[in-house]
Parts: sequence; C-alpha cells; structure tokens
Amino acid sequence: MVFMAFVRLGLIPGLLRALVDYTSATPSSRGLVNSSTVVIILAQYRTGSTFIGQLFNKNPDMFYIFEPLKVFNNLEDINGQLQNYENTSAKLLERILRCEFSERFASSFLNFDVGVHFTKNLSVVRVNADTKFDSQAQMLRKMCLSYKGYVATKTIRTTLKDVVQFLENTDHHENVKIIQYVRDPRGVANSRRMMSYGRSAVMEFESYLRGELKVRPQLKSLNILKRIGRTGSINEYCDQLHADIQLALLQPNVLKNRYKLIRYEDFSANPKRIAKELYSFLGLQTPEVVIQWLNTNTNASYQNDNNMGLSKNSAKAASNWRRYLNNEELQQVQSLCADVMELLGYKLLAKEKFLLDFTVPSQGLNTLGRDITIQ
Repeated sequence: MVFMAFVRLGLIPGLLRALVDYTSATPSSRGLVNSSTVVIILAQYRTGSTFIGQLFNKNPDMFYIFEPLKVFNNLEDINGQLQNYENTSAKLLERILRCEFSERFASSFLNFDVGVHFTKNLSVVRVNADTKFDSQAQMLRKMCLSYKGYVATKTIRTTLKDVVQFLENTDHHENVKIIQYVRDPRGVANSRRMMSYGRSAVMEFESYLRGELKVRPQLKSLNILKRIGRTGSINEYCDQLHADIQLALLQPNVLKNRYKLIRYEDFSANPKRIAKELYSFLGLQTPEVVIQWLNTNTNASYQNDNNMGLSKNSAKAASNWRRYLNNEELQQVQSLCADVMELLGYKLLAKEKFLLDFTVPSQGLNTLGRDITIQ
C-alpha cells in the first residue's frame, strides 16, 4: 500500500531508493571529531531561516548543508499521513551530520538547485563532480570531512521531538548544538500569503511602502489559514511551535547545554550581536567574514521578505506584516496563536489602528527572557 501511495504521488524511484538506502543502515561514528561542533537549525517555512543559515554557510571553517531533508517532501500515504517520519528524519539527520552520504541521496540532493545554491561551493563542485571524484557521494563526503567535524544544517522539515529522538539514540551527541529559530506568527502568515500573490501586485505594494504611491493598493484578502502546498497552515505552524517550546521547557537531559531559541525579530534588530551570541553558544569565535557579510546584507535601502533574497533592510523586514495584514487577518492569527505568542513575548494588537502605529510595540520580552537557553 505504501509503495502504491508513492506511485500515485509521482514519487520518483530514485528518491524512494534514496530513502530506503539512507534509513536502513545504522550510522557509524566515522567523521566526527570530539572537539568539533555540529549545528542543527530548526525552523519553519517563511521564518527567515535561509538568512540565519548564512551565518554558518559563510564560515570558511564549517561545512553547511541546506535543507537535506528535502528528500522527504513527498513521503505521504494515500491518507496524507507521513510514514514513520520521526524515525526516518532522525536517522537521516544523524547520517548527514556524520558526513555519511549514500550515492542516491547525493544524486537527489545535487539535483536540488536551491539546496546547491545555498550550500557553500557545491554549485562549482557539481559541475566537475563526475571527473574529479569516483562518485557524487564520495565528493560530498570528502568535502564534508575536510571541515574536520564542523558541520551545520538548516531544516524546516523536522521538529524538536525528532532531534531529541536522534540525540537519545546516539552515544555521540556531546558536540551537537540546536538553534531553534522562531518568528512572530503574524509575520509568518504575511510572508506566506505574499507568496501567493502575483509579482506585479507585490511590486505595487512595495512601491506604496516606499512612499512612491499615496494610496494603499487593495490586496485581495486571502485565507491565511489555508494550507499552502505542503508547508502547512498558520495554525499548524503555531501548534507545532507550541509543542516544540513545551518540550524545550521540560529540559530533557539530552538538550542541556545544547539548545538555544532565537527570535527572528531580535536577530533582525541587531544581527551582529545575535551572531556573536550564537557563536559564543557554540564555543567558537565569530568569523570576521560573517560580520562583514552581515554589514553588507542587512542594510539595504528596502527589501521585502516575500522571496529568498539575502540582501534586505532587516529591521524593516521584521515589521512589514503590520503594513500588509488587514484587521480580519490580524485577529485570525492572534486568536489561533495567542498561547505561543504569549510564551514568546509577542504582544497582541487589539485594534486595526495600532497596525500602523509603530509606537505601539508588537513584541517584548518572552516569559523566559529574551531567549531560551537550556543549561
């Protein structure tokens, strides 16, 4: 039945074989160095995680792989339920972070253009992979191992529960650090809905935000609760985020000294300070090249966050949702996400007039301080 589900969904055979190959073997300890650092960035769709992932992709001493769990995109049965998702994603994460890549996985990932684009040096290496190495898997492994165990990955396709399971089932987790990256649900809702508009409508609204148009364009109200592709609806985002935070608050032993939660808004307001805090959490020095990259890419005159562009005015991008959302959409999100918003320090806006009154703050300290660090 599961095989027929793959056929009905059009899952290519190579991807199915990659999954079976990747999850059938027990990961070894090869490739890990005791003094090295392994970083997992946990996030969800449209939270700005591509940008924060560049803090590690730009580090010349760290191997970074972008969204390796993309291979799980179509793992649904005919009822729309994920098959053994927690188990398989946990195993896959462990193998990747040990620099263990199967040939089928390497082939699938190297055909994932966005992943290659945001994974350091891969676009160049891919062109010559057939001539320089015996196999694509060997190329990925040699490249990963050349960083001597300093590995980072960013994923929107797993949960904190999955990572805890991964840590509980390995004896080699002392060097793993988890950064959970979260964003105001109102900002997530707006970013997801803007992906549904045509480019011309978006450009018109951006012109208004820049002051080039005097009259606010009328954007058709969208159902922001609707599931967008496979990414989930905004209520699913909040439910999953709430579950992750509740698990973190239980402070499982495997998370002690290796879990840190960061808000998108705090990073946007002061990217260099947060970058230094994150590297301090990892026990590493912040590379100067990362600071230089932030100086170049966080002070653009204007850049909305409705695409994956990495050059933006980060402070403005964090509050753009206040210009786009109407009152009905605002109240929808706040009613569904009030619990997790309170935990994270996002303030509810009671009236529509407060949306454009930026003297009324939309966030403060969360109930646990500015961030959550399990020590």
